[in-house]
Amino acid sequence: MKIDYFESKKILIIIPHQDDEIHLAGNLIASLKDTRNIYVAYTTSGDYAYNASVRYKEAIKSLWKLGKIKRENIFFLAYPDQSYEATNHIYTTKGNYISAKGHSETYSPSPKYKTFNYQLHNEEAKYNKENLEKNIQELILKIKPEIIICNDLDFHPDHIMTSILTEKALGKILKSEKDYRPKLLKSFTYENCYFGPDDFFEQENEMKFQTDTSGNLISNKYYNIQDSLKINIAPKCYTKNLFTNKIFKAILKHKSQNLVSHTTRMINTNQVYWERNTDNLLFNTQIETSSGSQEYLNDFVLTDTDNVLNGNKVPIKYNKGIWIPDNDDKEKSITIIFDNKEYVEYIKLYNGLINSNYIKEIEIRLDNKQAERYTLENNIINSISIKSNVEKIEIKVLDNECLNGFSEIEVFSKSENKTDENEEMIKNKTNILTKLIDKSIISLLIFTQKVYRKLFIRL
Repeated sequence: MKIDYFESKKILIIIPHQDDEIHLAGNLIASLKDTRNIYVAYTTSGDYAYNASVRYKEAIKSLWKLGKIKRENIFFLAYPDQSYEATNHIYTTKGNYISAKGHSETYSPSPKYKTFNYQLHNEEAKYNKENLEKNIQELILKIKPEIIICNDLDFHPDHIMTSILTEKALGKILKSEKDYRPKLLKSFTYENCYFGPDDFFEQENEMKFQTDTSGNLISNKYYNIQDSLKINIAPKCYTKNLFTNKIFKAILKHKSQNLVSHTTRMINTNQVYWERNTDNLLFNTQIETSSGSQEYLNDFVLTDTDNVLNGNKVPIKYNKGIWIPDNDDKEKSITIIFDNKEYVEYIKLYNGLINSNYIKEIEIRLDNKQAERYTLENNIINSISIKSNVEKIEIKVLDNECLNGFSEIEVFSKSENKTDENEEMIKNKTNILTKLIDKSIISLLIFTQKVYRKLFIRL
């Protein structure tokens, strides 16, 4: 996908921590000629290990190096920065939360860093996930971006929270704002970047993702590697000459995080995203079910969990946000009613991630026509061609027992446009002398930044 598509577009980047701007969108920002309409929002204060003011300064300097992002385009939502192994987390806490630092509400480490909630409402927000979701929703509506870029289900709890709450916030907007349909691009900050392969000195150092035999990502099975959007970025983002590399210059601004030690993992020859289609016709329809939690079927959230912790040690169980019909329900039905007749090209059914006991047999009736029976493939997502003008769609599950269900249903009026621009591989050659110089520079900076952190950075 050509970088030109993003030029002059209003883009909002939503991320958890101050340094994730490099991981998730550094190449994109640094490749754009016009960055006046780039906005960046950090959902946490980044204060788990270091003072929030330290993290904020580093982020502002990093964004300036990447693309001269204006200070007024940078927002700090300032919810707690939390670790993998905490005993609890704001996302799974009922009611208000108190952070490890003793804070119970958003705060500004100095007057020049007003929180987003304070800017809007002249007061701070209590720490709870409902307020964070509300702030994300308010931010999107304030900016009305054409493109939203957000991290997906990285294994850090703050990343999982940011991903899911952004989808929840956008889902509510898509239901209330019928004429607003931004493009949402999701990707990962750890797998291909911070903890990615150490391949900077290899000839081919594209972003890489772990997949199963079907090409579905291990990090999020709803995404297939074949559906990825590879953005062709500017050479100044991946040049082996570190003195002129824009990503490296941004990396150096995050002294508190020792990012320089991850340089050879973080610099890649492309930026990769997956698009969440926001044109689902179900956002403006009435849905009824014979049992189960019908609200999950069109909330725009693909999955949810009741435990976001310890993802660095064990896989997160995504066991929530699924419509599962009751086993004693004789109907096991979903009824979709449009306000007017709508042309439906196809339906996408998303199985839940709770287990692999997917629904096998369904029946679909369009208006008052005869129902058609479908045997679903053992895939995480099944697409069914409709190609008809309809006012009502009835979906009936024929399985006797349901141990899983649908996490989302999408109904579209036109086929998805598949990009054909993803085949180009950039050959990023290096020579022995450049390699030796770069390694020496990185080693020296790792040492000097370690000393700097001990002497000058406040915890």
